Order: sequence, then structure tokens, then C-alpha cells
Amino acid sequence: MELLGFTKLLKPYVKLQKYIKWIEEETKRIALIINDQDLLLPYGISSAFDLDRKFILVRIKEDAYLDFKGDIDKEEIEYMIAHEVTHGLLAYKEEYCQFRIRPSSTNYDLEFKNAVYVFTMFEDIVVTKILYENNFQQYPREYISQIEYEIECARVGKDDHKDDYKYMVFRYILVWGLLNYTKLDGVGRKKSYEYLDMFKKTYSKQYKQAIKVKDIIYKNDISTVEGFHNAIVKCLDLDLWKIPSIEIITTSQALQLLSQAE
Repeated sequence: MELLGFTKLLKPYVKLQKYIKWIEEETKRIALIINDQDLLLPYGISSAFDLDRKFILVRIKEDAYLDFKGDIDKEEIEYMIAHEVTHGLLAYKEEYCQFRIRPSSTNYDLEFKNAVYVFTMFEDIVVTKILYENNFQQYPREYISQIEYEIECARVGKDDHKDDYKYMVFRYILVWGLLNYTKLDGVGRKKSYEYLDMFKKTYSKQYKQAIKVKDIIYKNDISTVEGFHNAIVKCLDLDLWKIPSIEIITTSQALQLLSQAE
């Protein structure tokens, strides 16, 4: 594992070191973790896994994990690093499928965004399951406050994203997946169930779409390469998730496209 550009995270916990070493051995790749202070992703996301021809490449914004004193929340940033590196395990060891949007698409940015929703919706559930099995925390620090906020939005019917059906279904499935693929307890379990119940009561149209995705997951074991691929295909068949210019490709094909773009 190589850390580049960090000023606060200088020596990870032994637990993270051992976990990443295992993934490096499984993938035969070095994990390269870069502090990218210019990382700018939607919805306040401050970490990312990127396909790379050589490394398990993770970019993370260190400043997003500092407390009011300027000290780093080491457990939280290491959880996010572990999360992103696990995506590397699925890509390079398990060879989970990837996607590309054909350059000829007349709506490239929107189709790419929607494809990210679909793939992340399923893959994050698998990542969460693997982290749980390896005794990492079950959710990021802002999960409880975010879910409480969304419960209140649902209660008063003023969710900023309620007209974005894809995002709403995406959020519902991630919370549902956390409950079904780990053993949540305490406030996390209580708030998650409260959110799902409030979502069902408040957003009936979005809930009907979420049920279709849940049914796909029930019928396809997304923790396997074949099941994940089948679930993606089935989801893209749904009217809500149709992406005309998408192509499902292998990790090897995705890496070849990276090489061609260089």
C-alpha cells in the first residue's frame, strides 16, 4: 500500500494494513491511495475508486475527515479507504462487469450518471457485505444524521430529490441492502427501518420502482459475478433504468479502453 499526499493520515491502523495486504495479494496489485483535495463528486461524496491499468487506485479528500480541531477521524477515513479498495477486489480479482457509454450518445452525461446509479446500487451492497464480514464498521459516520434528515423530509413531503426517481430508488436500495446484508443493531437498525417505512408511505410511485429492483436482487445472487451481471441486465430492462447507449463490458475491456485513451 502506498499513501500519497496525506498530511494527517500517516500510518493506518494494523487492521486496515492487513485487509489491504490481503486484497493486494488477491489482485496482485498495489493499492495506491491518493489525497485528492480537488475531488468533487455529487452529494458530498469524498472518496472514489478508479479503474487503473497498474494500481488499485483510490482517491480520497483528506480534509473531509477532519474534526473541528483539525484532527483526522482515523476510523472513518480508513473505513472509506477500505470501502473503495474493496471495489478494486471486485474489479480485478472477481472481474465484476463494467460499463461504457457509447461516444455517439446524444445524452452522454445523463446516461453515464444513470449507469453509475445502477452499478453502484448493486456493487455497494456487495462491498458492504464484505466489509461487515471483515469486521469493519457498518456505515459511514454521517449515515445516521443523513437518514434522520431524509426521514424528516419524507414526513413533511419535501425531499429535494423526490422527482429524481432513480436517485430515490438508489437510496432506498442501499439502506435496504445494509439491513439485509449485515446485522445492524441499535440506532442504525431502528433508523433504517424507520426510513424504509416512511419511504413506502410517502413515495408510493418511487417505492413501486424500488420493489422491482429488490425482486431482481432476491432472484440473483449479486455476491457472485454471474448473479451481479444478470442483475444489471435485468435492471436495465426496467423502464426506469433504460440506458440506450450503454454497453456492459468486462474489466479487461474497460482497461483496454483506458489504454487507448492515453
